[in-house]
Amino acid sequence: AFMTNAEHCAAAAAAAVVSDPSVIALFGQLFVVEKSGCGSAWLEGKATETLVATLVDYLGDVEQYVTRDLAPMVSEAVLSRVVKTTIDACMRQLHAIRPGTVGRMAADEDALRECFAEHL
Repeated sequence: AFMTNAEHCAAAAAAAVVSDPSVIALFGQLFVVEKSGCGSAWLEGKATETLVATLVDYLGDVEQYVTRDLAPMVSEAVLSRVVKTTIDACMRQLHAIRPGTVGRMAADEDALRECFAEHL
């Protein structure tokens, strides 16, 4: 019963993170490429940088306010939600591959991996 409750708590915390209006707005900027192929906050790395900084803040709060045993479970649940939301954003918002798109996707993956590596 305790484990089930812990899983529900972790899922609720993860849902709170990805439903934050500022996080939703940042996911809305991912994979958005101007027709010219330049000038988007995502291609310039600004959207991902801000998203990662926001996630780091949230994960730091988790480690500060959640028990040591539950914190990794919450971080894992946040990672799962972020991966799902990122894939959804890609499928919805990436309409064409422009110069720099693939490199930006790889850089985003590296930034998110580094962000979560510190908390899992």
